[in-house]
Amino acid sequence: MNEEIAAQFSDELNNGEVIEWCGKPQQGFYIKKEDTLDFLFSTFFGGFLLATSYRLILGGPPFFIIFIGILIAPFGIYMMIGKYFFQKWQRKKIFYAVTNQRIIIKYGIDTQNTKTILIKELSDINVNIRKNGKGVIAFGTTLGIQIRYRRYGDDYIERTKFAPTFEMIDDVQNVYNLIKKLQWKKINDS
Repeated sequence: MNEEIAAQFSDELNNGEVIEWCGKPQQGFYIKKEDTLDFLFSTFFGGFLLATSYRLILGGPPFFIIFIGILIAPFGIYMMIGKYFFQKWQRKKIFYAVTNQRIIIKYGIDTQNTKTILIKELSDINVNIRKNGKGVIAFGTTLGIQIRYRRYGDDYIERTKFAPTFEMIDDVQNVYNLIKKLQWKKINDS
């Protein structure tokens, strides 16, 4: 067990509560499956914005158009690569723990947020395991929420509320087995 990560949870533990496992999401740059389409779109859109801004500056259009192009270009750069630097930085501030009583997720850049789930109240566990042994454990059900916007008639846009997850952790199968074992023990102790 990584003592540096375990120390992040010292103020969270109740009497008799023991950390069984702790970890962090995969560090560095990576693109999740759900980011693939977003990555392709943002690369195309960001490249278009940069090319348009560059062409506007070379073409000598009015100052107003150059100014708009300069304002839009940073947005394109952020869409292409900036958000991946932000996600990398954000993952450094995420910590996961499994105790004999709870699942604990600590996250946040400016302020530390904590999400806890009692193991005995855990309903759904969804696991996604990659060939390299890394993967994702989602606790609970992902809910699809439909929101209605009225513009030029009725438009329906579906939003999704995601379940708390251990995202891209090492040795996900053993962590999943540990959680199932603790869950089974809590059910039988009740």
